[in-house]
Amino acid sequence: MLFQKTRPNKILFLLSIFTLTSISSLANSDTEKEGLKRKAEKKVDSLCDAFGKHMGSNTKKALAVSVEALALADSIGYTFGSINAKRKIADSHFIAGRYEKALVYGFEGLNDIKIAFANGSLDKSNKEHMALMAKTQRTIGVIYAALDYYSLALKYYRKAEKIFLKQKNTLYALAKIYSMKAVVYIDNKEMDFAKTTLLEANTIFKRQEEHNAKMGLAHNYNNLSVIHQYLKNSNLRIAYLDSATQIFKEFKDYGSLINTMHNKAIYSLSQHDYEGAHSALEKAEIQLKTFKNKLLLSRNTFLRAKTYGLQGNVELAEKMLIDELKNARILLFTSNSEDICKNLVQLYEDRNDIENLFKYKSILLDLQAQREQYQDQKTIIEEKYAKQFDEQADLFDFKEKLYKKSNEIIIAIFAFLALQLMVLIVLSSRKKSIKLNQI
Repeated sequence: MLFQKTRPNKILFLLSIFTLTSISSLANSDTEKEGLKRKAEKKVDSLCDAFGKHMGSNTKKALAVSVEALALADSIGYTFGSINAKRKIADSHFIAGRYEKALVYGFEGLNDIKIAFANGSLDKSNKEHMALMAKTQRTIGVIYAALDYYSLALKYYRKAEKIFLKQKNTLYALAKIYSMKAVVYIDNKEMDFAKTTLLEANTIFKRQEEHNAKMGLAHNYNNLSVIHQYLKNSNLRIAYLDSATQIFKEFKDYGSLINTMHNKAIYSLSQHDYEGAHSALEKAEIQLKTFKNKLLLSRNTFLRAKTYGLQGNVELAEKMLIDELKNARILLFTSNSEDICKNLVQLYEDRNDIENLFKYKSILLDLQAQREQYQDQKTIIEEKYAKQFDEQADLFDFKEKLYKKSNEIIIAIFAFLALQLMVLIVLSSRKKSIKLNQI
């Protein structure tokens, strides 16, 4: 009789011990998993940081670390890391001159951010999360500027600027936006706006201690040299170019160094200093042997051909321009193709070669039509990702409602079971009480 009375208590005791042990094991397992996830997230962040080290010297390596970061981030469900990696991939394609691919990754990242804000994976009150959105918008602006879609470039720069202005300690980010806006002003020949904006950015950069600020200064010096060429201030132009070159060499930013060499060549051509132009382009060619960039190589060939043409070696210039036009069109370098075509049109106008003049004017018109079509394609890309966001946001709302409903059902079931258990306990207690009274 005593054995029968104590047995249920022992069973309850053993069950409670088993439950506590299971809960403890699960808690330890969850802690271990969380630790591994945090470690993987740090690895993703580290790979994204490594992109910056390779960006200026090894575009393939920069792309490789960004792709690795994206794969790892997606495998562990690290939303912030995945979006940041996509931004880095967009930057990698941009640096290599693959603008269309760059734009696709830029919009994918921006779309992912909107979805993450909608489903709570990212938080709009989190400064870092909002900065990621601003940086992604800035990247899209840079790509549009390179494609000469200046109104779209300014649109995304202003979106990014608006976010940074609301945040504290974002002077460096703002200076970068100002620098990028200045490039658009330069391309639109709004030199006064450009100069004022660059000098404002430089004032901020000079207060920053990080080496990225020094790189920002170098890029701005390069652009200020372009402004002073336009304003015919030769001494200031040369001084700014030399300052930019020194910093790019110091930080081994070969892409920017090549751009500076091209600017020097353009300046030399404007002064009819053909030897100076060839010298700058030869230095650029040496860098292009290790720093693989098809867009810069195409531009280098074009500038070399232009130099030969101005020197009077028209046949060599013509051959180089025609060959490079084929190459540029294959690589979809629309801007380069138009520049080459314009030079061929000028060459055949000077020669009064009506047949070739008509041929290359027709090609030029086709290229301009392609640019308009390309603009339409970019609008389609924007609309596609906007639609995708709306669809995914709707799907999230549906899932969230389903999840809440499921939770309500589960809570109701547990409440019902708890009530049944309480009834059983009460009935069991009454039975025991009756039995004890009978004894």
